[in-house]
Amino acid sequence: MIGGPPCEAFSLAGKRDPSDPRARLFYDYVDVVARLQPYVFVMENVEGILTMLTIREDVGEEVKAKVREALRKLLDLENVGRRRRAAPQYVIRGNSHAKGQGERELVEFVRKHLVTAPEAIRQAFGKVGYDVEWRVLNALDYGVPQERERVFFIGARRDSGVRVEFPEPTHAPTPTVTIDGRRLERYRTLRDAIGDLPPLEQRVGDEVYEGSFSPIYMSRNRYKSWDEPSYTILASARHIPLHPDSPRMVKVGEDRWVFAEEPGKKPRRLSVRECARV
Repeated sequence: MIGGPPCEAFSLAGKRDPSDPRARLFYDYVDVVARLQPYVFVMENVEGILTMLTIREDVGEEVKAKVREALRKLLDLENVGRRRRAAPQYVIRGNSHAKGQGERELVEFVRKHLVTAPEAIRQAFGKVGYDVEWRVLNALDYGVPQERERVFFIGARRDSGVRVEFPEPTHAPTPTVTIDGRRLERYRTLRDAIGDLPPLEQRVGDEVYEGSFSPIYMSRNRYKSWDEPSYTILASARHIPLHPDSPRMVKVGEDRWVFAEEPGKKPRRLSVRECARV
């Protein structure tokens, strides 16, 4: 069985609030595994899940409600400020900001009833008869032409006799031979993935998102050359990386980039077909 709960609650782009119900959807995944009893399951998510905190499952609903209320109060603290994106972890793991006995007691109460998401996942699958291992893997190391790091949880049913092993990388920045004799191919690039496609105007049914480039888009480099792997292909069309024939991006300040002036070139994002290839 292969799948994954939604990543919004765990992503560094969000609030990472342990009381967010989406942070507990992995329990639904556990329920499905418990019903189907596959020999092995694979569950994937963003790296942020490794540091995410979630409410312990072995406490009653009344205690869970009190934890959620305590978190609501703590996360409203003005001194969390710009750190709100990681506010739960900031509040719970370092309570030096807490003012007064009341706030310190709230922090200690919440801390006792939270665990990291990976530990909660391990405990939940353990209860239904599965041993779980996890590791961060980069798709680039396995022949996919984009930088894409994700956490993979692999669980094996205890009575199956299966031992969890993660695959060894098959690709590297340059062709090489490992110390144990395995041959690694060169990372695949944008040229490998889309270099054979005809010019965009000659294609039928392909599309490019032509909306404006937001300040968020312009806050970092989105350009990769033909002989480099792509940046991560995201779900939002507005944030798709640039085609390698686009002008390069030049940093002009903190979190501020502009398109270089290159005669005959204008910036465009990768097309739908190109994204699918990558």
